[in-house]
Amino acid sequence: TPFWKLVLKQFDDLLVKILIAAAVVSFLLARLNGETGLTAFLEPSVIFMILAANAAVGVITETNAEKALEELRAYQADVATVLRNGCFSILPATELVPGDIVEVGVGCKVPADMRMVEMLSHQLRVDQAILTGESCSVAKELDSTSAMNAVYQDKTNILFSGTVVVAGRARAVVIGVGSNTAMGSIRDAMLRTEDEATPLKKKLDEFGTFLAKVIAGICILVWVVNIGHFRDPSHGGFLRGAIHYFKV
Repeated sequence: TPFWKLVLKQFDDLLVKILIAAAVVSFLLARLNGETGLTAFLEPSVIFMILAANAAVGVITETNAEKALEELRAYQADVATVLRNGCFSILPATELVPGDIVEVGVGCKVPADMRMVEMLSHQLRVDQAILTGESCSVAKELDSTSAMNAVYQDKTNILFSGTVVVAGRARAVVIGVGSNTAMGSIRDAMLRTEDEATPLKKKLDEFGTFLAKVIAGICILVWVVNIGHFRDPSHGGFLRGAIHYFKV
């Protein structure tokens, strides 16, 4: 997401817009009244500083989330050695479909979630720390586990997308690509977390909208009630009187 869009997104809130309007009116009123010095513009300056700090925190948070997603994408394989038309060819990993037979060896990034079907060496070891956090490589085998609730570490016959082969060679059949992989589900969960508001945030947004409407209603009521005072000589004119009571 472009930086400027992230910044603008932080101000897409009704309460924030009201605060910006209040700061602008306060600034204009100070200018119209000919006020000078730091104290004349203290109120709008404080509002703008608070809004800027809030926007900075929001941008940093969203930037970190996007960086985490980019790091996950970096683990995706670019190519795969896949069986097509009776021979193995190197093709873009994005062209893999469930049922393809893929050959992996030392240094290969696993291009999809796959079930091992043939061992081409005496052993196959895979570094799957990115998925499970295991500090050491794990041995893979052809035998599957019978446990219904098996975790990733127990699935010794499954090669997971994004993991790296550190020893041996084997062939496996693709069982999941894209979002239908272990890494894909993690990425989708991160995207959902980023896009979906938490229950607390939803409640705060609802309260903020309600409060903003109440404040706006009170401001309009006060402004309308005092229309007769706009021409008060102490304000220096009808327009300045209108702005004064709008600020109030």
